[in-house]
Amino acid sequence: MTDSYFLTGVTGQLGREILANLLRTEPDAEFHCLVRGNQRGSASERLMGVLERLPGIAAVDARGRVHLVEGDIEHRLLHLGEEEWRRLAGRVNKIIHGAATVSFSLPLETARSINVEGARNVLEFAKAAAAAEGGLERLDHFSTCYVAGKRTGIVSEDTFSDEHGFRNTYEQSKFEAEKLVRGEMATLPITIFRPSIILGDSKSGVTTSFKTLYWPLKIYQTGIWRMIPGHSDSHFDMVPIDFVVASYTAIAKHDTSIGKTFALAAGPDHDITAGEIATKAEQLFKRKRVIFADPRWYQYVLYPLMYLVLWGRFRQVVTIGHEFAPYFTSNVRFSIDNTLEFLVGTGIEPVSLREYFTKTFQYSIDSDWGRKDVPLASEEDEDLEAST
Repeated sequence: MTDSYFLTGVTGQLGREILANLLRTEPDAEFHCLVRGNQRGSASERLMGVLERLPGIAAVDARGRVHLVEGDIEHRLLHLGEEEWRRLAGRVNKIIHGAATVSFSLPLETARSINVEGARNVLEFAKAAAAAEGGLERLDHFSTCYVAGKRTGIVSEDTFSDEHGFRNTYEQSKFEAEKLVRGEMATLPITIFRPSIILGDSKSGVTTSFKTLYWPLKIYQTGIWRMIPGHSDSHFDMVPIDFVVASYTAIAKHDTSIGKTFALAAGPDHDITAGEIATKAEQLFKRKRVIFADPRWYQYVLYPLMYLVLWGRFRQVVTIGHEFAPYFTSNVRFSIDNTLEFLVGTGIEPVSLREYFTKTFQYSIDSDWGRKDVPLASEEDEDLEAST
């Protein structure tokens, strides 16, 4: 049977890279991509924008196998007509659900409407696909390592509890979505994947998303801000996009992965401290030394004062920075035992940001943080460089 995929989230960095990898590795498969229109363009325009920028894939080759499904995860029946919904459910045998909001600052009900209700609507679609003649082989749900919330210490892939609370509505809504998905694992072929903080490609540095760590480092590079309200020994788990995609693809090939949870993370042996990041940033950007401030002093004295007296761009800097501040006091680390077990013999291994920091953020500098295209070396150029 030829595989027929249903994917959500292909307009995001991870979804786009997964689609590109599947197009390369599964030449006979077809892909139904749920996309909604927004202020950036119609659903058709947004999907075409994705296809035109797929790494290593010609848009003309992708068009014949990638089919637009104009809809929305927030709505019942995915905002499709009932007839189309049932027709599509009867056609697909694999589902990859990656669509979500990653904003830290949304009101909880808004975050829930996307992350929780989106998961609920995809589960209903999965049930219809499972009941159809062809059946459903697997549903891969992308959660996040940060469903751990404010938990500290090493968190196993099988740990799932909200007893420690959450830092923001993103973490809480993703936890609630995963809880919903876990509730259907007994009846649906579900696998849960939890990426940690995703950065660009470890070899080229290329990224299409300049969020998470990129934002504070961009501010640091400008020279207008160098204070971190946190501890230099706080651990950060970050992974390059190529590791996440390769690991996911390798694990999803095995039926024995169904019913399990996998952290697509660097793990305790390869994560990095805030102090190490600061040192590398000082060396690359050639700026003054990063200052680590007492978090309580920052939160209760400095931040409120700055918010009152600053305006415009400077107020925006401290406001957005305030959203990231809790992660600089975090002391959580993620076990990747399940993931490592399934990667044995694949040649895929976790890599530390220590090894690709310069490559990653040099690309940020060269691209002016995504404002301009950067010519990349061709395979022939890379072979030449490797041999000289």
